[in-house]
Amino acid sequence: MGTNIESLEKRLLVQIDQKLSKLIIEQKEVFNTVEATKFLGFSRKQLYKLMSKRVIPYSQPGGKLAYFKKQDLIDYMLQNRQKSKSELEYEANLYLEKEGGSRV
Repeated sequence: MGTNIESLEKRLLVQIDQKLSKLIIEQKEVFNTVEATKFLGFSRKQLYKLMSKRVIPYSQPGGKLAYFKKQDLIDYMLQNRQKSKSELEYEANLYLEKEGGSRV
């Protein structure tokens, strides 16, 4: 019975640690590579590939360690936004009104 309680305690401590790490990362404005991978939900390999292709902006002040602005990572995640059906219909109606046509 003691081992069940110890096992439960360990799992709870791991969960608490993960949640605290997530909260700390969410409060930061600049991330290192480990924090950036957690924020993006990527593996290190995926992040390094994007870095080497210069898809995600980053800084290397000492020439070795890489740092990322939180807003740059958010901008990357939100690029190539697909409009909803209602947005497209609204734009089509605006266009048709401008051209003097009928509504969609």
